[in-house]
Amino acid sequence: MSVTYDELGHQIPPLHMSNLKSDGVRAPNSFGERLRVLRARRKLSQLRLAEIADTTPRHISFIETGRSRPGLELVQRLCKALELNISEQNILLTSAGLPINYIPYRPNGENTQLLANVVEAVLTSHDPYPACAVDTRAQILFENTAFQRLFPGMSQRSPEQSIDDFFASTAIRKRIANWSELAWAFIDRRRFEVARSGDPKLVELTERALAHMQDVRRPEESQDSRLGSMVMYPKLVIEGKIYSTYMTVLRFEGMVEAALSDIRIEMIYPMDEAADALFHRLAR
Repeated sequence: MSVTYDELGHQIPPLHMSNLKSDGVRAPNSFGERLRVLRARRKLSQLRLAEIADTTPRHISFIETGRSRPGLELVQRLCKALELNISEQNILLTSAGLPINYIPYRPNGENTQLLANVVEAVLTSHDPYPACAVDTRAQILFENTAFQRLFPGMSQRSPEQSIDDFFASTAIRKRIANWSELAWAFIDRRRFEVARSGDPKLVELTERALAHMQDVRRPEESQDSRLGSMVMYPKLVIEGKIYSTYMTVLRFEGMVEAALSDIRIEMIYPMDEAADALFHRLAR
């Protein structure tokens, strides 16, 4: 059976349509459930978490089972103990009925231009290799020239349209030789984000993607796929030839600009001289 891993290198069991609502793509719906998921992701026992957060294992157990409701001070200590980024902290605070501690990214918010300047500088510096910036729902927010050239029109698509394009479009499947491997990796990443964010819209989008995969077999584990969603290896078909690349993800996890923690930059690099020459030729 194939094994995949989340962005932190933790094992994710395979997804199947039959367990989508049970132990597959399901957002934690309470503070206790989210705390348990986050604690398991950090591989901490209730005892160890209690020690770090300066509380008792009994209290942690009561919180996770819903028998106790934590206050703001304890939630803040738990966030620190779990080393949560800003988005995760605010999800945990919200699920506990507490106010969030930052203003999240909004397309028309005051911090939009600052965010755009930072992200566009990163994307521009990555040319002639393709790169794009997406939010947690895989909505493309920014793209560089190389990405536009390779996947024209993608940034104008809604998340639902992007899902249908990637999972159902014959043109996309022909463009990526190892499409099924990348498609399953995409679904695994979405499930990781569901557990991370508890976003019901993301559950809906992941179900939409999985519906396209009912007749697509999950590839066997390979040396390349062991890194899961941390690094993927698209094999691009261009002008009838296959070019090997790898794609990695850049995240902003700092506290200074809160909006950046909701965005990731996906960057494609050439694996060999042939792919490198191709990207430079396309840029010319």
